[in-house]
Amino acid sequence: MTALHTAIAILVVVLLILVPKVEPVIALVIGSLYLGIATGLVAGLLHVPLSTMLVYGFV
Repeated sequence: MTALHTAIAILVVVLLILVPKVEPVIALVIGSLYLGIATGLVAGLLHVPLSTMLVYGFV
């Protein structure tokens, strides 16, 4: 399932850059946010306090 979401994210980034002429950096941020949410990486970070993430890193 992760491969499917990765393919969707890549396709969306490419289309955002080519069709509406979005800046590449913004398109990459949108794609990475989608991929993080779709694969559940963001949900795992939400229960960790910000101070812990800053001290130990985003591992």
